[in-house]
Amino acid sequence: MPSSSFPQHIRHLLRDAASKFPTNGISYIQAAQQLSDPTFQSYADLHGRATSISSALKAAGLQKNQIVVLYFDNHRDNIEFFWGAVLAGLLPCVQGPINTRTSKKTLHPLAHLNTILQKPAILTSRDLTRADFSSFPNSCDLNVVIAEDLEPQTKLPTSAHPVRTTRPAENIALLLLTSGSTGNAKAVPLHHDTIIAAGNGKIDDYELESSDTIVNWVGFDHVACVVENHLTPMLAGANQVQVSANVVMTDPGAFLKILDRFRASLTLAPNFLLARLNDYLDQNPRPDIHDLSPLRRINSGGEALVVNTGRQLLEKLKALDIGFRAIIAPGFGMTETCAGFVYSKAFPHVDEGHEFACLGYAFPGAEMRIVDSQNRLLADGTCGHLQVRGPTVFSGYYNNDAATREAFAEGGWFKTGDRGVMRAGKLTLTGRAKDTFIINGVNFHCAELQAMIEDVPGVSPSFVAAIPTRRPNSQHEDIAILYLPTFRIPNEIEQLRETQARIRDKCVIYCAKAPCIVLPLPKEAMTKGSLGKLSTGKLRKLLESGELKERETLVDSICRKVVVSPATATESAILAGWSTVFGLPRSEISVEDNILHMGGSSLELMRFRSFLLRQFDLDDQWQVINIMRHPTIRSLAALLDGANHSPMGEINATYNPVIPLQTTGEGTPIFFVHPGVGEVLIFVNLAKHFAHERPFYALRARGFDPNETFFGSMDEMVEEYVAGIITTQPFGPYLLAGYSYGGVVAFEIAKRLEGDGRHVIFLGLVNIPPYIRSRMEEISWTEGLLNLSYFLDLTTKEEAERLAPPLKELSRRQQIRHVLQHAPPERVAELVLDATRLDHWVNIAWSLLQCGRNYEPSGAVHGCRLTCFYANPLKGTKTEWRDNHLSAWDQFAGAGVDFVAVAGHHYTLMNSTHARGFHAALKEQLRAAAVM
Repeated sequence: MPSSSFPQHIRHLLRDAASKFPTNGISYIQAAQQLSDPTFQSYADLHGRATSISSALKAAGLQKNQIVVLYFDNHRDNIEFFWGAVLAGLLPCVQGPINTRTSKKTLHPLAHLNTILQKPAILTSRDLTRADFSSFPNSCDLNVVIAEDLEPQTKLPTSAHPVRTTRPAENIALLLLTSGSTGNAKAVPLHHDTIIAAGNGKIDDYELESSDTIVNWVGFDHVACVVENHLTPMLAGANQVQVSANVVMTDPGAFLKILDRFRASLTLAPNFLLARLNDYLDQNPRPDIHDLSPLRRINSGGEALVVNTGRQLLEKLKALDIGFRAIIAPGFGMTETCAGFVYSKAFPHVDEGHEFACLGYAFPGAEMRIVDSQNRLLADGTCGHLQVRGPTVFSGYYNNDAATREAFAEGGWFKTGDRGVMRAGKLTLTGRAKDTFIINGVNFHCAELQAMIEDVPGVSPSFVAAIPTRRPNSQHEDIAILYLPTFRIPNEIEQLRETQARIRDKCVIYCAKAPCIVLPLPKEAMTKGSLGKLSTGKLRKLLESGELKERETLVDSICRKVVVSPATATESAILAGWSTVFGLPRSEISVEDNILHMGGSSLELMRFRSFLLRQFDLDDQWQVINIMRHPTIRSLAALLDGANHSPMGEINATYNPVIPLQTTGEGTPIFFVHPGVGEVLIFVNLAKHFAHERPFYALRARGFDPNETFFGSMDEMVEEYVAGIITTQPFGPYLLAGYSYGGVVAFEIAKRLEGDGRHVIFLGLVNIPPYIRSRMEEISWTEGLLNLSYFLDLTTKEEAERLAPPLKELSRRQQIRHVLQHAPPERVAELVLDATRLDHWVNIAWSLLQCGRNYEPSGAVHGCRLTCFYANPLKGTKTEWRDNHLSAWDQFAGAGVDFVAVAGHHYTLMNSTHARGFHAALKEQLRAAAVM
């Protein structure tokens, strides 16, 4: 394309794509069940939708050059409102979901954003406003525009804030956010000409054409999505597939299926995803993948590419004989460089004998250099600080002159914060100078983790160092924690063990990974500089040089648990699978360890079950609940070796509704009643957040195991559950909660306990009103099947609503088969579902529904205030749901009701995305109730 024909403004990208390639466009995959039926939007349709949104934004009073922050949780909303803002002449800034992991000491992300962008308009959905903005400081109001309230050509009520016309945009196309070591976001302005230059450079390097398809799973707030995998393919007129990250993170096999299904030409996969694909192919040597011949290139950036990891994946994919001949292209890029601009196309041939892959050459026009700490150029082959400049490099941070001055060296050289070495013009990274670390492709901030660890008893405030490190031959980056204890070592052994364990738990909660080292150091080793800061550089050198090894050995000898070795072949085999699933050395695993205390999610339990099925040739109907009932290697081995087990469970076992999901901590235990599907696996994600705080027990319905009858009434159910609770915890006080249907059951349990003279000090009701009878009477068997299917992620809510009328014309057996045939195969496999088991599960849910059809609430709970957690309802808005339905709990609360908004929808509020936030809300309510 001649330079004279290049677009001058990014709005021309959409206009040109819509006119020149009207049938090409974007496929959206938000959930796994959409793999076979994605939503498609042509560029022409997107242009029409964006034009409509543009009119609505203008009608709402937003003015040219005004900054508008886009705050959405899916690709389609982000893309449509991004283009609506661009066509309206606004300056869009994309903000990803708020990180709720950070310490209370960290400034709220929206408060900081409100300051640096000078009170921008924030465009979001009504649901996200309730879910994510509730913790915003009252002292700094947000200028929020609700997307659902926008109507084209209709003037909306005047905002509480005066409309701000920002300073001239100076050719700025959009703002993307990046973060420094403090966690405070910096806004990176990307100009129209910079984006278009970057896009053309990528098109040339990728040899991208309109007949190609790019697959992206990175969020829209990341430059790898918005520039690399959205604007660039649009500039080329190519198709794009925008996939929710959860789909790929949950099942790497789904990623391969998407590449196959859409005949993808190009995609991206950081080192961690390549490693997970290797694991997937090891476990699934003949995956359901048919043709990867269209795939030319897999870009790999975001973290160092381990040579062996990439080489192994190439070999495995080629061995499948499905036409795979793509290259893996290790690369480097940042938000400040308009994404990737350095790539190697010679991997792995030029990387023999090296641990990490060479990243290759920069795009034409871009420059790289390696300098020392004084910005002096270093000789070829010498390790130092990486600096870059060129037409795709930004010119400075928005409204942050201090950060801009710090980021640039004389001559316009941008300091990337990375360390590397240049050899004959080719770049290899060796680490980072900045205080961040990468887990599963996500950047985490050392300062945020340090602030969380400072709250741990036994840790001296301001004397914590979270240090990124990579052990030799490791495929992943690790994090080491060094701290100054408040107690003496080795005098206070129990305090040391408790502190070490709690620090590990904090790390798992923050980044879903335990640290490789947790080491208390004497004060003389934790020296501070003149500004009162720890020298993490010196501590890193001490750690990596081996000077702390003696100290590490001492602490390990004190804290080392008693590791009980396997005594049977079965125990040895289970231990090997445990090691693989949780990534732990076998030498550190005891056969008496509890799998539910490992910090894993329900997904890890499913993976562990899959291992057991293969290893012991178990029937596919063997349930994950067997692991939860026998959570140690020794007890599980006894189950598998004994004659007293079957595919569905233990034949002679007496029904016990109480399932212990987390048993550590000195606090009062909490009992959670199952939702209407009867199963308790949904609580695994939540339970792990209570580690070392309080035990977490779940109540599971009767009927899942062989020879168990279904409950015949609400009274029978409550009687069984009360007996199980008292057996587990003979004396009060009691903490109770129930999810959905389980909320009314928990209410009845609380009344029964109070009637017996027992003290209930907390009752949590999760997204359920007291009056359920009419709803229970409305639900047919078919609707019960579809509700269960949606709850189990076998179908989407929209698909369930669409399927209801035609399914009612079929027999029950035909309905079951239809749902399974259209469900994601990997999800069916995870849940070990077939027609018989799904039919049985529907019948359990149906029996619970029958119990609810005769239920009328009465009486009241007097010993505590009721706490009603509410999320986005199945129908209507959150406010309507609370005011018109949930508020009826007032009639049954002797001490009153507190209503607490939480993130997510009815079926997702405790999933892996929202469990952390729900735990925080629940913990706050327990604290308010003075619960110990």
